Parts: sequence; structure tokens; C-alpha cells
Amino acid sequence: MKFQMQFFPEKPFNYNYDRKLGLIFRAADLDNYFMLQISYDGSNKFLVIPHVRYQGMWDIMSNEEIGSSNKQGWLDVKLIVHNREVKLTIDTVGDFIWVLPTHVDINHIEDGIKKSENNLPKDNSGESFGAKITSLPKIDFQNSFGMIGFRAYLNEGADIKNLTVKKN
Repeated sequence: MKFQMQFFPEKPFNYNYDRKLGLIFRAADLDNYFMLQISYDGSNKFLVIPHVRYQGMWDIMSNEEIGSSNKQGWLDVKLIVHNREVKLTIDTVGDFIWVLPTHVDINHIEDGIKKSENNLPKDNSGESFGAKITSLPKIDFQNSFGMIGFRAYLNEGADIKNLTVKKN
């Protein structure tokens, strides 16, 4: 995926836009996809925040600064996804590489409490309780081609032009 982008001016039409844009890829549907959010903090620093959307919930990774640029106007952006490796390149800014996770930990989802009365510790009321069993769900769409797109949540967004998508 290649395109040119330009974040909205700081205050067009007296409205304060966040300079953020999400690149969605390998989307099975609107509830299951990977996303890289590009963020510009206004002081020439660009951040990338990887996201996994799984069954409508989010697993958000930490943000990383990929570089800085004082270039005004349109930026050339390239996103390459090959197997489990994702490479985002923003011209004059830098590169970001993300190895797609195989499992997801959305909001610390848990399978629940294991029920058993055998030798379990008691709480203050004398009731027995069990250990919580956790297993992380596998991301089934990690190796599929899926759909691609952009996300601009609420007051986020950018102008996009010259979009090209091709299969390697």
C-alpha cells in the first residue's frame, strides 16, 4: 500500500483536529483487524501505535517514536505486510517494523474461574474459590489477506491522495 498523506491544519474551521490516522489491514470484518495508528504530536515527532481489533475489542500496544520531520505538506507513506512482518515507511521521517502477534490480550480477557471444591483455599466467608484460568485467544486472521482501509476516529484524520494497493 502506497499513498501520500497530509495531516489537517492545526485548526481548520475553528475546530481542533488530532493529527492521527489509522491504517487498517488484514481485516476479516469491522470487528477483527490489525491497525497502525500514525500520530504527529505537533513538535515534529511522529509516533506509531500498533492496535489489534478482536471481536470488537482493542489490544493497544505501546507507542513508539519513529522519527521527526519538519517537512510541510504531503508525505509519502508505504505499508508492506509480508507474512507476519509489517513495515511502515514515512518518507523523511523513518521506518517502523512490527511482527504481528499470534495471540491477543484484549482488556485482559479471562476464561473465568475454575470451579472445584477439592482442597481450595477459603475466603473470609468460608466459601471456597478457585484459580482464574486464562488463555489468550489466537488471532485467526493474522495470515489472511483481508481488507484494508483507513480509520479516522472522531476528530482524527488526514488528507489522502495517490493511493495504490497491490499484492506482492
